[in-house]
Amino acid sequence: MAPLAFFQASWVVRDMDAAIRRWQSVSGVGPFFVNPNPVVREGRYRGQPSAPSYTIALAQSGPIQIELIAQHDDLPSVYRDIGDPGPAGAFHHMAYFTDDAEGEFARYAAMGAPLLFDGWFGDMRLGYVDTRADLGFMVEVLAHDPVVERVFARIAEAAIGWDGSDPVRPFPD
Repeated sequence: MAPLAFFQASWVVRDMDAAIRRWQSVSGVGPFFVNPNPVVREGRYRGQPSAPSYTIALAQSGPIQIELIAQHDDLPSVYRDIGDPGPAGAFHHMAYFTDDAEGEFARYAAMGAPLLFDGWFGDMRLGYVDTRADLGFMVEVLAHDPVVERVFARIAEAAIGWDGSDPVRPFPD
């Protein structure tokens, strides 16, 4: 097996605004692009329909995309599986793109790492696999999708030479 090309590191946070300010003041990472209500179609958590309310914020730090996630309700979810994230947040997952999401889900299942959440973001198939016993964090598997990859490229471009202005921005189209 070729090594996975992780491109994203993600934290679950209690307070999105505070987390963004902390990331910017401590690390200089930004700007953050905020999606206040990402919609995952046909979302399933542990095999059951699931649609928690949450916000995500994305920024780029060199080759790594930083994702912050704040869940707004108390529904069971892959984000609640880590327990209380504490004031600074808790590391949750790393993500990579693949040409065969279903094949990756099956590969992980054969290793004893179950699929905890799956669904569709636009036309992109995604899923969180429970690799915590082996890696200490979950893995998010994302099927290649040109629309999502263009959005991620815009976020990365905005970080190049960022001067600290306009530190929180709406999610790009």
